[in-house]
Amino acid sequence: MDVFGNNMDTGALSHKFWDGYQWQPSVQDLENLGDNYGGPPGAVSGNTSIMDIFTVGHDSSLQHKYFDGTAWKPSETEMDILSDSGELDKSFAPSATSWAPGRLDIFSRGADGTLLHKYFDGSSWGPSYTGLEDLGGDLLTGPAAVSWGLNRNDIFAVEILTGLVHKYWDGSNWSDWEDLGVGSLFYETPAVVSWAENRLDVFAVNSDGSLTHVYWDGSQWKIEDLGGSKLTGTVAAVSWAVGRIDIVALGQDAGYYYKYFDGSNWSDWFPKRGSFSSAPSVVSWSENRLDIWGITTDNQLGHQTWHGSDWYPGPDQWEMLGGPVEAYIQ
Repeated sequence: MDVFGNNMDTGALSHKFWDGYQWQPSVQDLENLGDNYGGPPGAVSGNTSIMDIFTVGHDSSLQHKYFDGTAWKPSETEMDILSDSGELDKSFAPSATSWAPGRLDIFSRGADGTLLHKYFDGSSWGPSYTGLEDLGGDLLTGPAAVSWGLNRNDIFAVEILTGLVHKYWDGSNWSDWEDLGVGSLFYETPAVVSWAENRLDVFAVNSDGSLTHVYWDGSQWKIEDLGGSKLTGTVAAVSWAVGRIDIVALGQDAGYYYKYFDGSNWSDWFPKRGSFSSAPSVVSWSENRLDIWGITTDNQLGHQTWHGSDWYPGPDQWEMLGGPVEAYIQ
């Protein structure tokens, strides 16, 4: 398991990982993977033992580094520059997908509010090494991207006048932007998961602090209100099995809240407490396993784990794994 963030004091790209036995480089330390990066990082793994990291630099360029199973490239502290300066909005993390081994698709909000796209086809970057594909739109937020199958990408964002919108790649062409019909009362980047082919679940916090769920069941879009009337920021969502979704959200009281779908019904909201200044992050690396992350109000990296039968260190307790780490609400 790998965790990435930005050092609050230096702007460095910081990294911590679990090697199967213990935290590295230590329980309270994070390693420096390079200084002076402007925005939050995004990560994706498109092949065994390979990790790709994307971030937006202080000059608003797209930057990239990767771990090849042995070492970080191009070096421990350097990044590849994949666009011209000034092109991206560094307020939002890039969103990346991989629909096949060696394939990468990166999506980011442009400085002018359009959706920008870059891809790696297994041998080279497209549309060119420093070029970006303009996919249009008038985005208020960053994008959320997911792939439910070979040669498929689905992108979600909030447009300034329209609200929650959707665009997809079908293997041959990009669709137009589609209005999902839930109005324009959204201001935060949405979250999206897919637990099966032709299934999409999208979550966004409404302006009244409730959580809206929009899902594609294979034939049509449906909308439901999941409550949680005092939420803020971008929610974190993950699926570890067909029909299973776990959600973590930041409350206006700075605590985290947890909710899950078991294939038939939604649970209530459960308070996870804590005092956080960032939106949460949640990952699952096996069935019935969850790891929740967040940045506390004193800029420490907080962590809680579901092992399949109980929460560690407790259902409303958190282990602190070092800092200082910069918090991003989106």
